[in-house]
Amino acid sequence: LAHLAEMTSPPDVLQVEFHPWWRRDDLLAWCESKGVDLVAYSSLGGKDVHSVLADPLLRGIAAGHGVYVAQVLLQWALAQGVAVIPSARGEAHMAENLRCCEGWGLSTEAVAALSSIPASEQLRSILPDPRFIFSLLATAQNTAGPAALEHRRLDPVFGFVDSVRAVRQSESCWGGDFKVYPCCSPAFGAEGLDSCWDGEYTFQRCCASAPAGRLSIASASADEAPPASVDFIVVGAGSGGSAAAARLAAGGFEVLLLDSGGWDDAALYSEHPSPSSAAQSGRWFSNAVEWHLGGVVRSVQIITGRVLGGSSAVNGHIYTRTPLPFGRSRLGRAYRSVERTLTLRRSDFGTGSPTGAEIRFLSAFARAGFRYRAHNHTPSPQSIGPVLRVVGCHGDVGPSSAYYCGIAHANGTSEGKRTRILTQAHVGRVVIERGRAVGVTLTGAGPSEEVLRARRGVVLAAGALQTPLLLARSGVGHPRDLQRIGVPLVHASPQVGFNLHDHPYLPLNIDTGIPCDAHGSLRDVFAFPASLRLGGDGGEDAGGSEVELQLSPRCKSRSTGQKTVLTYKAYIILLHSRTVGRVAPRSSDPSELPMILFDPFAGDGVDAFALIKHARDLYALVSEGLSHLEPSVIFDPPASLLGDDTRAAQFCAQNLGLWQHPAGTARIGRLWTRR
Repeated sequence: LAHLAEMTSPPDVLQVEFHPWWRRDDLLAWCESKGVDLVAYSSLGGKDVHSVLADPLLRGIAAGHGVYVAQVLLQWALAQGVAVIPSARGEAHMAENLRCCEGWGLSTEAVAALSSIPASEQLRSILPDPRFIFSLLATAQNTAGPAALEHRRLDPVFGFVDSVRAVRQSESCWGGDFKVYPCCSPAFGAEGLDSCWDGEYTFQRCCASAPAGRLSIASASADEAPPASVDFIVVGAGSGGSAAAARLAAGGFEVLLLDSGGWDDAALYSEHPSPSSAAQSGRWFSNAVEWHLGGVVRSVQIITGRVLGGSSAVNGHIYTRTPLPFGRSRLGRAYRSVERTLTLRRSDFGTGSPTGAEIRFLSAFARAGFRYRAHNHTPSPQSIGPVLRVVGCHGDVGPSSAYYCGIAHANGTSEGKRTRILTQAHVGRVVIERGRAVGVTLTGAGPSEEVLRARRGVVLAAGALQTPLLLARSGVGHPRDLQRIGVPLVHASPQVGFNLHDHPYLPLNIDTGIPCDAHGSLRDVFAFPASLRLGGDGGEDAGGSEVELQLSPRCKSRSTGQKTVLTYKAYIILLHSRTVGRVAPRSSDPSELPMILFDPFAGDGVDAFALIKHARDLYALVSEGLSHLEPSVIFDPPASLLGDDTRAAQFCAQNLGLWQHPAGTARIGRLWTRR
């Protein structure tokens, strides 16, 4: 059922084994709701036909109706609207089957008896959820990879705490036929699979298992009191909000830009972004996400910036041009337009040409059809090389956040003067009067709300995780969400909070063995192919870009005293994740962080499998291309581990991460174009 519900369009016919001793009420109900015809094979008991036909209950019902036991089974299925296709060994049996429904019917008591055979007597069991192949086994010695069964580690890329723990007995929501997937999956609706919930077992209690974080909310701060009203209020001063405010101000409108965080701080640029750092903790929204992997739970985070500039101020400080499904000239114009709005300064592609060591390594990609491009202004799926990256504002060497480049950099101009800034301004809700957004309320340290008015409109740019909460607190969202948190419905918008996407990735290490100079100028290179498969077509004819490969080089010795060799930190990033998640409000409290349901291992685990496939393809490409080298290439994890399905799956379960680009959750109207 879980996999059927994930299909974009249901089948016309579903054929499954179906009889009283393998009764699929869930499938039958789903088929009825979708207009799908259910066809039963093995209606007489399948491989257990002899024990079924000899069952005393069935024989008693047949005797009471004066018919054969096989006819009772066929009548029972047909009475529920299920088509039957029984097999028969001879003509007499065929005739008996055809007469199963002529001139008689099962009594209500007989149908009830056959429809209530307890689960303990069912003759089949559903195979485990396919993602359980990723299970981190119950003992440490059986757990592949570097992490012990219970561990906490600092995420090496994004700086949050990544932990694994055994499932506790207190997590009593799950057991028997009830599992996190499919019960909590947003593929089934606003509260997952409704049949999972009864009495004390609710969606809120069972699916919101990750700790409910809370924000520290202070009173709003500004150099001067905000005006009584402005043309537009923009909520959120990240990349989207700063660009929107800059364009509105350039159009002559008076704009008030609000952000829940504080002022940008140049000190942030002197250290690696890290929400676990005490100095940076107040500058992030840190949202917990839990993945149930067999007998353990892995806790990760989706993090976004809470500071003027949003994530662009604290997470990387770099903008990268990447391929999109549009023509080169049109895409180039779009990129240049955004870069002009934010007055961004484009970098060169690093300094100098690739070193001899890098050229030798990149020859492996050349053999696989990836052309090296030294100036990848708009990368193509069949190229590899540095890409155009934006690292600051025009004519300035200061910070590169969207706020600094788009707003602060313009402070001396008329556009800058038309933009007012209010920090520590956490918005409680949008004020909606007669169907129009006319302002917002601020939630401060005190008990009362402050109302700010907008003459023309309100722009919500609070990010993919905060914007759905703000809409829900304003009465705009899925009716069941609003009912659960006690907010009156203003406008039913069922897509709010749904459609959460991010980019799952796997980190790998490649030691090429190629001697290199530690003082040389090494450059990151990127590829955006449809596939990394050796001998395959990575170009546009293969369907465009499906995966991003980032290769970050350094010179490093294999052991103390040895010469340095070229090594790469490799990141395989899915550009088109098949995982679709959900952001749901826990309550109407503006300080409470959301419930996030985003599990790349759920269902058939297609994203996890895709990452393993791309990793294997990368290993094969590099191994084949550098096979002539001595000493040979060393991979981490080893190629032997990645080639074993079980160990590769366990490595993926422990190391798969999210690239921290959440998107897609604030659809409040019709979708103009799926493209």
